[in-house]
Amino acid sequence: MSRQGKAEIPVKKRHYCLYIGRRDRNYQLNHHEVCAKFKANLVEAFENLPLYWPGMGRYRYILRYDDLASLRKAIQEILAVRS
Repeated sequence: MSRQGKAEIPVKKRHYCLYIGRRDRNYQLNHHEVCAKFKANLVEAFENLPLYWPGMGRYRYILRYDDLASLRKAIQEILAVRS
């Protein structure tokens, strides 16, 4: 909105966002389970092109949370490997 030549930008709530790339490992949650469990916070979840697997992982996830603690918990769950 502009008032007297000055732009006013409404302040919105900030989010915490993160890119996670996963390689072919024995994760506790498979790709479909990650998509189902974190559906509400997933901005994107796709398989990368094979060219990018060595550097960025086979699957990519972009998550958005309102609080950092929830984001950190999601990271631990998504990257948890079976023992």
